[in-house]
Amino acid sequence: MFLQTWVKQLKISIIGIETNVLENVKIEQRYETSLTIMDEGPHRDLTEWKHFSSEWKTLKQKNGKFLCLSYSEKETEKFPESSIEELKAEVKVKCGEKWARHIENVTSLTEYPCGIAISRYFLRITGQFKTNGKKISKLIVIENPMGC
Repeated sequence: MFLQTWVKQLKISIIGIETNVLENVKIEQRYETSLTIMDEGPHRDLTEWKHFSSEWKTLKQKNGKFLCLSYSEKETEKFPESSIEELKAEVKVKCGEKWARHIENVTSLTEYPCGIAISRYFLRITGQFKTNGKKISKLIVIENPMGC
């Protein structure tokens, strides 16, 4: 499927952090999936509806760089248990009649024109100041385009 192939191509593979003020720097990564409805170009991403959120995983370091994780097709399709009726009600309210008609015959959340894919990547960077040992944590959210 085009969507899954495209999502696999979008990734950051290595992150470098240069700092003279922090020590014990650690980066963790997780992802979030959302449902999208495709229509031969236009699409509606339900990024404000339900999501699957993966667990945080610590990135490994190699030569002072952090190696980002990649995800299998099976992982990118994880989604909370939801009924087709819930989806159709959400689409009707949030997207309108046109989109509701577009999915009226689907029988599963992954049946075209519906699809599930990664909508956001999260990077959590933590460390300690060398001068006083105070811990610091920053979160980076990367929005991932969905649909065709």
